[in-house]
Amino acid sequence: MKNILFNLNQRRALLLFVGIICLVMNTGNAQNTKEDKIIGVWQFDAQSSFAQRDQKVKDHFTKNPALKAKVESVYIGKIIKFSNNGDYSQILANGSEAFGKWQIQGANLIIIGPNSSKYNYSYKIAGNKLLISSEQSASETFIMVPNQYFTKL
Repeated sequence: MKNILFNLNQRRALLLFVGIICLVMNTGNAQNTKEDKIIGVWQFDAQSSFAQRDQKVKDHFTKNPALKAKVESVYIGKIIKFSNNGDYSQILANGSEAFGKWQIQGANLIIIGPNSSKYNYSYKIAGNKLLISSEQSASETFIMVPNQYFTKL
């Protein structure tokens, strides 16, 4: 009888230990989830992105259809990649490439270019969809595509 009780206590202790280890591991994973979700290759979603242009941009493109075609041709087919080592790359439809580093700071995505220039964006991830939003600065007349939507490949 004593051996049975001893074995039961050992089993309970072992199960408790394993449960605590699993809980600790899952807590650590939850802290990394925000950064982990962005890692991968993303393709620009033209339909969603272009649908949210503000009226000022739409009016400008109506007056300048050649500029509209040029801007859209650069964005359509755009691919971005976030690597787990912090590397960032972007390939536009016209073949031009950009490289840098990325990091998450709170609700912001920071892209650091090769010349150490920093670009600050807000971002949201829902499933396999990524939204990267640009803030209008005083030095810019207007942003052509302020909300860029991407789909994870």
